[in-house]
Amino acid sequence: MKTFVDWSQNDISNETGRIATGLYFSTLLTPKYSSNIDIEFQYIERQYPGFDPERFINFFSSIEISNSGKYSAALNYEFSSDPQIADKPSTTQIEKSKHYPGLLISYRPSNKINLGLFAGSRRGGPACNSGICYEVLDFEGIELRLSTKFN
Repeated sequence: MKTFVDWSQNDISNETGRIATGLYFSTLLTPKYSSNIDIEFQYIERQYPGFDPERFINFFSSIEISNSGKYSAALNYEFSSDPQIADKPSTTQIEKSKHYPGLLISYRPSNKINLGLFAGSRRGGPACNSGICYEVLDFEGIELRLSTKFN
């Protein structure tokens, strides 16, 4: 089990306060099957000079079942009430939110090949790998991804 709590601010994006917390729990169900649960929550306040502050939340959850690293299936759910994303007029934070449900099924026939099938919607944003960051666009639909490693 892992948990975290973080407070930060970001002057570049005018975020005067960001509180983030999360919980990750992994357990063996049987000698071959394991499960993972991941829950994360953010409360953000964005302040532009001369305007009232924007207050919004982001939420992410995932539950995954896997078989010895060979097969896995995960249900993901995310929502954001960020006014820059969820532009629906409404009276409550949840109704204004943009929702991202998804299902990911993967198969790893060897340690060099991974085949993944994703169906649903996925939130875009920055993604970083080995110190190189890039922007990922929102996605909605079905995706089949084949990843290979060469040595």
